[in-house]
Amino acid sequence: MAGGRPNSHARDRVFTLPATTVGWVAAGAGGATLVSIAGLLLLPLGDDPTPRQGLAMLASGCAVLAIVSGALAITRTHERSLLVWLAIIPGLLWVSYLALLFYYVLFVMN
Repeated sequence: MAGGRPNSHARDRVFTLPATTVGWVAAGAGGATLVSIAGLLLLPLGDDPTPRQGLAMLASGCAVLAIVSGALAITRTHERSLLVWLAIIPGLLWVSYLALLFYYVLFVMN
């Protein structure tokens, strides 16, 4: 080992921007998921549910895209950027929220 920390190359690969196109798609979809969820939370309640439904569908699509493209970037192209790993988290949280909401509506309310 000639000067430097052990495993510095692996650590440097984690704290960089995504190197692949699929990694960038995952990061963008994770960011879009966060923005659409924030829009849902900041949108005032009103009589017209159409804006909320549109933002919920946008968040759902972006969440699925973030999960799938993040998993592909990590497994297929060996992307190790922390940004790609973090992009999967909002997608998983949104999908699990929807699953719990459907469970509540179908089984608890009846």
